[in-house]
Amino acid sequence: MKFNCEFIRRALQGEGYEDIRVASSAREALKLLEQKPADVLLADWVMPEMDGLELTDRIRQIDEETNHYTCILLLTARDGIGAVIEAFERGVDDYLAKPPDKQELAARIFAAGRIANLQNGLLDTMQTMRQEYGQRITIDQLTGLGNRLDAERRFAELLELVARRGGAVCCGYLSLTGAKGIREQYGEAVYTEVLCSVANRLRRMVRPADVVARISDTEFVVGMYYQEKDLIRGKTFKRLLQAINLRPFKSEKGFINVRSAMGLCCSREGNLLESAEALMECAGSKVDISRRTGCTEVAV
Repeated sequence: MKFNCEFIRRALQGEGYEDIRVASSAREALKLLEQKPADVLLADWVMPEMDGLELTDRIRQIDEETNHYTCILLLTARDGIGAVIEAFERGVDDYLAKPPDKQELAARIFAAGRIANLQNGLLDTMQTMRQEYGQRITIDQLTGLGNRLDAERRFAELLELVARRGGAVCCGYLSLTGAKGIREQYGEAVYTEVLCSVANRLRRMVRPADVVARISDTEFVVGMYYQEKDLIRGKTFKRLLQAINLRPFKSEKGFINVRSAMGLCCSREGNLLESAEALMECAGSKVDISRRTGCTEVAV
């Protein structure tokens, strides 16, 4: 009722609240919340078209979609513990008996605002942590390159780009064939040093937008996008292979030669592979062919 709304609005203004919005129905309240979230919502339990519990259900859905928490209070003349329990089970935070006392109203709204601030602060913190953790889990902690998850994500983006704009995306799958020998001869610390050096060399030899990731203990992938599907440069990947195989890596035990093999798979406009996993698997399946050439050629 308009009279009750005006009474509550003035009472809250008297307590220092400024950002107060008044809706004449539950549907109007939902529109206002979609435009801008609120910390606290005070509504009648019994309303035409949509009652307070239905409104609560809708608000909780909006909260879930927007990563926000709205503290909900219902005004009610209902008696009985059963109704109150039902309201709490549906997601209502508190209730006030009608007609509301001004002092009790102010105290309940203050408490509701404190709950909303705590909940939304927690949601913001959790979202920040998820984002930071998500960034960490897509980075190989040893080399600083992307990991398998990052590679899959970025290849999926490139495949989508090919589907939209044409061109081609190529995946080079690099496998260090002498990893076991390096470990046995020089130890784990030196092998780790060599891995980081391999990662740095690959990173320096590709364009900033290209994919470079370490996807396992001994394997890397390099991805490149070509605007023209017929202008794929296989020699670029061969230079990467030669850069690893023909130039030794400096370590605390001196310079160490590394042998690697590379398979190459390209997905073109008109012959597009279905997923990033399929593209990487295709390139990986050709590594043995490269080994049989003595690791001198990229197997396509």
